[in-house]
Amino acid sequence: MKRRRIVVTGATSGIGRATARALADGSHDLILASRNAALLEKTAGDFRAADPKAEIRTFVVDLASFASIRNFSLQLHEEIDQIDVLFNCAGLFMDRRTSTVEGFETTIGVNHLGSFLLTRLLVDLLAKGDEPQIVNVCSKAALFASFRDRPDAFMRHPAGFRAYSASKLLQLLSTLRLSEELSGLGITVNAIHPGDAATGIWKGDSPMMRLANSLIVGRLASAEEASKAGLYILENEAMRKVSGGFFEREGIGIPLPARLLDRSLRDAIARRTDEAIAWPEQSPEDPETSP
Repeated sequence: MKRRRIVVTGATSGIGRATARALADGSHDLILASRNAALLEKTAGDFRAADPKAEIRTFVVDLASFASIRNFSLQLHEEIDQIDVLFNCAGLFMDRRTSTVEGFETTIGVNHLGSFLLTRLLVDLLAKGDEPQIVNVCSKAALFASFRDRPDAFMRHPAGFRAYSASKLLQLLSTLRLSEELSGLGITVNAIHPGDAATGIWKGDSPMMRLANSLIVGRLASAEEASKAGLYILENEAMRKVSGGFFEREGIGIPLPARLLDRSLRDAIARRTDEAIAWPEQSPEDPETSP
């Protein structure tokens, strides 16, 4: 199998770490990204100790800050000339309402806006990759969410499960739209549902989260088990050519309800997302518009 350069966000814990660990066998060039520098170095050290052949670089990025995301992109553009895989795994569940640096509700700001902005900034590097893939770690929680099209939709939003499910809906429908936009560049874009796993995403001190930890977490699959859905998409040759899907383990497609196939809903989310990140219509790093 050809050596690939793979960027994994949220690489220091949970499914992101489990996925990166499985790939850290010396057959790939790994770029691990997380907001905690010390934990990043420990993670990379653990992987190298387990397999001295592992090729790993680490970068600090906080998806709750657009400035941090843009700085990460600049660093990557200075050090590498192409990416084969962007595995967007960083995410969180906030049981209390907080805001990102830009003032967005944190769950939506990190899970959707942060990962979307990062993806946009790295499209030019992916366009130069070999069988380039974007894989977004989503959730079936998206199927229970709704979106109200209003200017403050990402700012004045309740936290908890409503924000988490909404963030995954936004992520899922943006995945489908992006798969169409990038098809001409040969980049496939898919979302996965890894299944409910016992990871740090369940941390929290509200009564609901304490109850979830006591009743649910111990019964969930491990992060290693949950990582199999994403690894299948990355390692299966046939799946590398598939785009615009929502999959769970072993590439099983997840059907979407009719209301989520509404083009007007997808377009509204795209418009509000572009407004939120102030993405220009043309960028000097956009391979479709660069000379």
